[in-house]
Amino acid sequence: MICIIDSGSTKADWTFTDGKRKIHFNTPGMNPYFIKETEIMKLIKKGISGIAFDSITKVYFFGAGCSGKLQIGIIKR
Repeated sequence: MICIIDSGSTKADWTFTDGKRKIHFNTPGMNPYFIKETEIMKLIKKGISGIAFDSITKVYFFGAGCSGKLQIGIIKR
């Protein structure tokens, strides 16, 4: 299962696909300049609830605020 997240400051569009089916939904945005790492973790946990975590093989995150090593590290963690 591949997870693709397109996140701005106000909303994030999530898509999970295994090549046969797609699951799509939105959460609030995850810009590391404006939201704390703990809040980002809560949004991610909410985003993957109902998805078998072990089935996620790749994550592609395209996000606002991921311009520096510190911000990229926040998202990676």
